[in-house]
Amino acid sequence: ALAPAPPGRIEARLDRRWLPQRVALQRQGGTLELVGRPDGYRWTARGFPLQGLALAFGRDRRFHTLQGDLSGTGTLSLQPLAFNGRVDLLRPQFLGLGGRRVEATVAYAGRDYSIKGRVEPLAAGTIDVNASGRWQGPIRAEFKARQLNSVLFRQMAEAWSRWGGTPPPSSGQAADLGAL
Repeated sequence: ALAPAPPGRIEARLDRRWLPQRVALQRQGGTLELVGRPDGYRWTARGFPLQGLALAFGRDRRFHTLQGDLSGTGTLSLQPLAFNGRVDLLRPQFLGLGGRRVEATVAYAGRDYSIKGRVEPLAAGTIDVNASGRWQGPIRAEFKARQLNSVLFRQMAEAWSRWGGTPPPSSGQAADLGAL
C-alpha cells in the first residue's frame, strides 16, 4: 500500500514452516479473511475498505489508488498465482472514475482472465461488462450501457491523461469555428 491506510487489526495463524493458515484483517467495521495454504486459500470479505491499496497501471506502471468497500468470496492461490470469486465493491474509485457499485465474477489463472458483471456509475445508469483475455495479450470485451448521463463522460475526459492517453484538445466556443 502506497497511500495512507486507516488503522486496523491483523491476526494470523502460521504453520510450522511460518506459512499462513489463516489471516484476518479488520478495519473500519470491515473484514477480510483468508483460510488455507499458499496453494489454495478461501477468501471472504465483508465491507472491507480498500483505502490505502495502490495498483500499478498503464504504460508507465505507476501506482494508482483503489478505493471502495469490498464484499465477496472466492479462492486465491499464490503458487502459481490464480484467483476467482464474486466481488461487490461499494463506492469504487480508480483512475479518476467513481461509481456507486461494481458487482462482478472474476477469474485469473495461467495468464488468462475473465470478468463478467455490472458497473453502476456515480450519477446514473448501468454498464454490463463481459471481458476475457490473456495478460499482455489479446482481449475480447462486450459492454452494454443503459441510461448513462454526462457525469460519466466528464469523468472519463478528465481522467484520460491518467490512463496514458494524449491530453484532450483545448476547449473553446462555438464561435471559434467561424462560418462553416
